[in-house]
Amino acid sequence: DVGGKDPSDQSNVQSRWGALITMLLMAMFGTADDALLQFPLQRPVFLREYSTNHYNIVPYFLSRFSVEAVETFCQTFIM
Repeated sequence: DVGGKDPSDQSNVQSRWGALITMLLMAMFGTADDALLQFPLQRPVFLREYSTNHYNIVPYFLSRFSVEAVETFCQTFIM
């Protein structure tokens, strides 16, 4: 009986765990869409600053990724 109320039944534990993971993944990917859409908007700024040697490619993407990862993590758990 999947989805039953008996917490000692392994199939019930797995179904609840699966539902929790699915909801967290959907929330994470929903908020990650906003982060992914920021890259094309920031491209002209990046190309201008990269061409004037303000910074390199790797530090830019590492900094952008770290900022967006923290924002996405926080938004996931606020939802």
